[in-house]
Amino acid sequence: MNFKDLLSGGIAAKILKELKDGKDVSVLNAHFGQRTVISAMLPSFVYVCSDYVIAKKAYEQISCIRDDVVYLPALADPLNYTRICAGDEVNERLKALYMISSGKAKAVVTYAAAIMQLFPARELFSGLGLRLKKGKEEDFAAIPDRLVKAGYRRVLQVDGSGQFAVRGDILDISPPSLPVGTGIRVEFFGDEADTIKKFDYFTQLSTEEIDEADICPNTFVTVGEADLSKIKGNADAIRADIEQKLSKADNSLSFIYPLLPHSTFSEFVKMPYIVYDDAKQVADSVKIAMTEYNSRLKSIILSGAPYVEGQLSDDVSYNGGKLAFHSVNSANRLFTPTAVETVQDTQVLSYRRNPIALCDDIKNWVANGYRVTLLCGDEKLKYNLEETLDRNKAFGATLSSQKLDTGFIFHDIKQVVIGTYDLVGHKSAAKVRRSKKDAFTMAQVGDYVVHEVHGIGICESVEKMTMGGSTRDYIVIRYRDGDKLFVPVENMDSLSKYVAGEEQPKLSKIGGADFAKVKAKVKASVKEMAFSLLELYAKRQKCEGHIYSSDLTLLKDFEATFPYAPTDDQIAAVNDCIADLTSGKVMDRLLCGDVGYGKTEVALRVAFKVIEEGKQVAFISPTTILSDQHYRTASKRMHDFGINIKCFNRFRTASEIKTDLDLLSQGKIDMAVGTHRLLSGDVKFKDLGLLILDEEQRFGVEAKEKLKLLKNNVNVLTLSATPIPRTLHMSMTGIRDMSVLHTPPAERIPVQTYVTEYSESLLKDAVTRELGRGGQVFIVYNRVETIEKFAANVRAVLGDVKLSVAHGQMKESVLERTISYFAEGGTDVLIASTIIENGIDMPNANTMIVIDSDRLGLSQLYQLRGRIGRSNKLAYAFFTYDDGKLLSEAAYKRLEAVTQYTEFGSGFKIAMRDLEIRGAGDVLGKAQHGHMEKVGYDMYCKILKEAVAELGGEETKQQREIKVAIDFPAFIPDGYVTDEEWRMELYSRIASIKSQQEAAKLFEELKDVYGEPPQSVRNLTATAMVKNLAREIGASKATFKRNECSVYFNMAKEITKETAAAANATGGAVMLSPPRLTFSGASCQKNLINFLSKCVFAAKNS
Repeated sequence: MNFKDLLSGGIAAKILKELKDGKDVSVLNAHFGQRTVISAMLPSFVYVCSDYVIAKKAYEQISCIRDDVVYLPALADPLNYTRICAGDEVNERLKALYMISSGKAKAVVTYAAAIMQLFPARELFSGLGLRLKKGKEEDFAAIPDRLVKAGYRRVLQVDGSGQFAVRGDILDISPPSLPVGTGIRVEFFGDEADTIKKFDYFTQLSTEEIDEADICPNTFVTVGEADLSKIKGNADAIRADIEQKLSKADNSLSFIYPLLPHSTFSEFVKMPYIVYDDAKQVADSVKIAMTEYNSRLKSIILSGAPYVEGQLSDDVSYNGGKLAFHSVNSANRLFTPTAVETVQDTQVLSYRRNPIALCDDIKNWVANGYRVTLLCGDEKLKYNLEETLDRNKAFGATLSSQKLDTGFIFHDIKQVVIGTYDLVGHKSAAKVRRSKKDAFTMAQVGDYVVHEVHGIGICESVEKMTMGGSTRDYIVIRYRDGDKLFVPVENMDSLSKYVAGEEQPKLSKIGGADFAKVKAKVKASVKEMAFSLLELYAKRQKCEGHIYSSDLTLLKDFEATFPYAPTDDQIAAVNDCIADLTSGKVMDRLLCGDVGYGKTEVALRVAFKVIEEGKQVAFISPTTILSDQHYRTASKRMHDFGINIKCFNRFRTASEIKTDLDLLSQGKIDMAVGTHRLLSGDVKFKDLGLLILDEEQRFGVEAKEKLKLLKNNVNVLTLSATPIPRTLHMSMTGIRDMSVLHTPPAERIPVQTYVTEYSESLLKDAVTRELGRGGQVFIVYNRVETIEKFAANVRAVLGDVKLSVAHGQMKESVLERTISYFAEGGTDVLIASTIIENGIDMPNANTMIVIDSDRLGLSQLYQLRGRIGRSNKLAYAFFTYDDGKLLSEAAYKRLEAVTQYTEFGSGFKIAMRDLEIRGAGDVLGKAQHGHMEKVGYDMYCKILKEAVAELGGEETKQQREIKVAIDFPAFIPDGYVTDEEWRMELYSRIASIKSQQEAAKLFEELKDVYGEPPQSVRNLTATAMVKNLAREIGASKATFKRNECSVYFNMAKEITKETAAAANATGGAVMLSPPRLTFSGASCQKNLINFLSKCVFAAKNS
């Protein structure tokens, strides 16, 4: 669609002409849709907003019109150069700066804070980039040095942004300009780029071939070693700090960025036009940011901490044509306009779930001579709307599948454009990018592992050993009393990483007898639990409940009042619950999901459906504070629908509760929200239809017993804030109805995360900034015995700031009052132990300082950070450690991992696995969690799955350990896969190969990632395949040698007539002493694999 044609002849065209003629223009009253479409018609421009929220919206809008636009964000904190920044805004800024400096971007969308910050020297920065083109020559030997200077880190295998790896003639690199998980793979022939592909660095597989790739810099530093020496000598203000850091600096040296030569904003961007989205707000934002910066700088100077001046400038003057939009008629403080225009401001209405209003408006517009265009975003919506307009006789509008977020109206040219979001509401939540690489479940050297037969040991090493003419890799596992087990790597599928809790497990005795007894005990207990769950499940399935209506009209109206787009998981969970209610069975569903993933909204939608049909709902939480939060949320959500909600907890007086109990028994209260008070004998419901339980595992024993009685014939929805593993979810299919929320809301803004040494200046700086914007602060201090002393020090630093202390050793009533008072805004700063790790929603607390964060586990750090960033404000998390303390490698990696918020790499997944184990314990109960610790999580899930299958009448086979004798080398050479973690994962992958098709696919992937697989790798894969196929047909062992291959059986009767016939048909013979099938000659290996494959295929299809 040509927007220029749409705008011709009116005020928009006049504004564009005035700019072209060299005038600086102010425009009054223009709405957002009008502003962005006028600006997008300029040949090249920078569009400046007041803050990042508006800038993101403007970027998405302009991106619908042109594809040469970039988004330029600010770095989160320009003052503290020693902090490690989270990757998001750094990567976005690097990408934008490179696209601008290389001339690829013709439009830039940014905001006040971003243009006030430092810009690198444009020419030097652009020179750090690298453009690789298919068929073009580059000095291949020089590329690693160029990438290091450009801020990239050399690694053995790329698994994150800003890394590169060289393997032979293959270069893998992950520029920050690409989406998370995407890298560039270039295969060279000499110095010529032979092929260029994108690849997924989670799986290491190529995804698509491309002709060229732009590798943008991964650093803002644009000087060489000589300049660094000068800076080191001259920067007296931070000389000691720089000397310390230069001795162990990484490639980026980002901490010296403020000391380097820079371009001004105007010099760097060089676009012919600048557009101010709202001139007054932009000017105000510049002023506020500068005032805050100067105030913080003064505090840092007074504290004696190192600093560098000049990191922020309020000089945002621009050398180019200027266009300013004004929401209110105020003086233009950014430039003196030479032309002033006024636009008639009419905002396009939202027609989401209101097609009749859309049809009526289209009829009116068309009748009055307006051109109406609907930009639907896709063919499906276009088709549906065409039918709707046709049905309602709303003719004359043009429909397009093109997307534009927000529409606009220009009355002077009678032009209406209705945007995609105007039609369907805000975009739905983005799906989380999940890694296929599951390294955290793979056994690595140094891990506790569980062997199918021998039990729990420690994976000590991988060793090559030569025996019987064959060289093989063996996993060495140490057991109790120092005994060692050597497991051929093709049998690695008999091993799993031990995951069950934070305690170190007890090592098993080699041989398997002890572990077999442990497994038998666990299985008996699991079977008992599964049987009771199955029995309860069957009873509830048979129990006849109220059949709820399938008419969802009112529910859809209620859902439409939710201000955010639900995630796919939320929609699926609501649908699961509605299906339960309309089936007539009594619902007992578990809803699991991480903090902030939207469990409460799901519960309220289900509650609304129940209340709509005249039933009552009880919403019970384990604590007074949580129940009070749910009461407030429910009251706000259901306010417009005439639903009567009351709260029953310690915050209500006895007389208030007495009055409400009478109303409850009469059916005049629709929803009762409270604590275990709702389980008291004096609480009577007239017609209870739904019981919602939040965090049931946190209730006391007495409350749980009362809940059991209440649950018998009432629909129950249980909410759990700890995520549970998919494998456990699958294992419990058929014995427990479960819905799981895996996807975070799209609206969640990543928390800006820093890892830094603790100092009083940092404390004062972070608290002052948060309080300055009307927010509150969490300070996490996890040593209860000295927390009051620490609080006294904080009071001395912060002065008259209102401060409170909370920890687990306080009386419950005092703790509740303290946290509740903070939640209500009574205090500014809450110093607390990790008790806030699980707690209530406090959207106004958006700064967190964690003291001694190196002492906490990754899952704790992850959950603590989840307490902030729950509103539309940018949130800040400071994970601190003692000044001057030398961190262990493990602690540093833990802290580094937690800064990677959006990269769902192994660090995030380890935290998730830690949380999931906790979640599994919550779902299964303490006794089963104890059993899980005895055998490890993966083995427990396997036992549970077997128990459920057996109770369902299925036959389960015990997996045999098959040994395969060979006379040829079968291993992965160290030089072929150099990264130990990936080599271990590859062993695991090879160990599970069961077909020639799987093997061929693996070889293709290996060729793509590492080059042609050596023969020893092909041999290892064939050996693993023989082992797996032999196990499938019931064999006990196998030989797989050059001139003779056999599969052995414990008894002759295990060789069936069909098996013998298949062996004979593929060149084999039956031998009875010992019972075996033997293949001889040059083709024996091929014949054995064909025979085994046919047998397995026949068995599966019989």
